[in-house]
Amino acid sequence: MFDSYVEYKLSSSLTSKAAPEHLRREISGTIRSLNLDDQYEEAGRLTATILDLQRAAAEGVDRRAVFAHDRNTLEIWEHLYGRGASLDVGLAKLLERGNLIVIDKIAVYHKHRGRNLALRALADTLRSFRANCDLAILKVYPLQFSKGSASFDIRLRMDLLPRDWDTSRAKLKAHYQKLGFQCRPDSDFMFIASDEAHERLTTWRSGAKGPSSV
Repeated sequence: MFDSYVEYKLSSSLTSKAAPEHLRREISGTIRSLNLDDQYEEAGRLTATILDLQRAAAEGVDRRAVFAHDRNTLEIWEHLYGRGASLDVGLAKLLERGNLIVIDKIAVYHKHRGRNLALRALADTLRSFRANCDLAILKVYPLQFSKGSASFDIRLRMDLLPRDWDTSRAKLKAHYQKLGFQCRPDSDFMFIASDEAHERLTTWRSGAKGPSSV
């Protein structure tokens, strides 16, 4: 028996192909952990979004429209492709040819903190959904500086979390780096490539010619 797991729910918009919403799949996860009675109870939540960029290319849908569906993913688009953006060749090719999973939020309730549940939930999410996604990306934003519903905030006890932005951000970055996330230069965005994509990323960055199937 595992001492924690994530229960997922997926949803996607049933729209016409002319609309970009059908190229997005929303992931809602409930983090569950064993209590002292050996019963699973809710310990936190996570949300993520899969952007089906391969299908967008096949259907001739503007990729920016897929990102622009909400503010969070639009910010990622602007960081990657906006004015002054700079992408190395490896990342550019992965984004051109593969799908993307965006980690929106991970939150563990106060009584369950200190057991690396957030990190384990993130690892489980990547393992569960990265099969068809070359890249995962997230923005480092400490939870205590974000907004949420009142009941959600009460269980989080965000009043007990540090209020120093720089220290909290640096700590969170170091936490994500334990899973292999890499920092984007001069930003709070971090990414990780799937195992297969990582090999291609290394090849492209070295300037070597990749296999014809790529």
